[in-house]
Amino acid sequence: MTPATSKTGPVTVEAPSQTGSGGGQYRVDFQQEATVPGGGYWVTACDQNPWSVTIDGLTQSCESPGAGPVNIPFYLDDGSYSFQITPPAGFDVSPVSGTIDVSGAGVAQEVLFTPTSTTQTWTEGIVPALESSSLAGFACAGLDCYVRGVVAASATSDGISLWGSADGGQSWPEQYVLPGPNLAQSCYGSDANSWTGCVVAFGSTAYALGPEGATSATDESAFWVTTNGGQSWSEHDIAAKVTGAWLACADEMHCYVLAYGYGGGTALFSTSDGGQDWSEHALPGMVGNVYTDTEAQMSCPVLRTCVVASPSGVIETTDSGASWAEFGPAGAAGAVSCTSTSVCWLAAGTQIWVTSDSGTTWTQAGALPVSPTQMSCMNATSCLAVGPSGSDEAFLTTDGAHWTQQTLPNFSVADGAVLNSSGGFVLGLDTNGALAVWSDPGA
Repeated sequence: MTPATSKTGPVTVEAPSQTGSGGGQYRVDFQQEATVPGGGYWVTACDQNPWSVTIDGLTQSCESPGAGPVNIPFYLDDGSYSFQITPPAGFDVSPVSGTIDVSGAGVAQEVLFTPTSTTQTWTEGIVPALESSSLAGFACAGLDCYVRGVVAASATSDGISLWGSADGGQSWPEQYVLPGPNLAQSCYGSDANSWTGCVVAFGSTAYALGPEGATSATDESAFWVTTNGGQSWSEHDIAAKVTGAWLACADEMHCYVLAYGYGGGTALFSTSDGGQDWSEHALPGMVGNVYTDTEAQMSCPVLRTCVVASPSGVIETTDSGASWAEFGPAGAAGAVSCTSTSVCWLAAGTQIWVTSDSGTTWTQAGALPVSPTQMSCMNATSCLAVGPSGSDEAFLTTDGAHWTQQTLPNFSVADGAVLNSSGGFVLGLDTNGALAVWSDPGA
């Protein structure tokens, strides 16, 4: 996988007293070219990303409010001049310094701005006994991580196992096999071929969707709980004939399950006591122009509030599913990550959008070269996104505008597999086909 790179170009610096190139002087330009896939720029406005150039003791700052590329022009006589470049905050620049030689013509000095977030270091930890055909759910809280995987229970049936790690996915000493055969799809995930969105972590406490009952032979779902880092799990019933699709929690007591309810309709189930008791609210067939179904992702950042992103659009409830409304900018669908009552991220194709005021206004937070499958965001400026099925791409932003492709060693996802992200962690397949977690808690 090739990390995202910044290209170079000329940038101009102009002394305020000089407005032209008369008197035998020549123009010296320092100006960046397009540096982001799709023709964008890393540095797009001087007020947001101020930088400067110093030539022989004269410093000029970028002051133009434009939309990039930004300029600073110098006009110089023939001669040799030393320069120093001060990059915007959050960026490295190359070259930092050097010499300009002016001899009868203008000079273009190329520069390279590179976001410092490209320096993230990722390490790999193998999840035992899971291979490429075993799609899985994944969640981390701090260094406590959990994987829910599909394993062969017998020669003719699959089952569910849950793994726990206390070191950010580098080792997985705990494996707990849930009872019951033929239960691979007790959590459908965001589509019928994946099992993402089935695990939530709160340190040594974690929740997962799994099979209902030790003797059940259906795909019905139950709410499974560990309070000891995955050493043991206990079962709590949700409701009769429920097949879960996505699990999300506002806190350890308040959780929500998007599911197929009794009779095949879509419903939101909610608990306020950590899974002991559940309430059900059926979803209408459509909310505005958005079809409601379980081939969706869900994020529930605070009590009673859930955002559901399906292929046809995004909807929100603020009363645990009793009522719903369309949510987000035009074209938003598929991937969602809400971090608080006010901050929420959505994908609209390759464009990424974020709100900091509960959806009243939306700001485009850059764009990716591919449409993301999932996002895991930490606040209004930091977010991790992973590419579509069949890709090997993960991207990180730390300023809410510029994304850098991350280099994960041995990362190679087979066609049809699903990437998962969780803060500074990514779940995928390594080049040997084993399921693995790549971790960088500082990402």
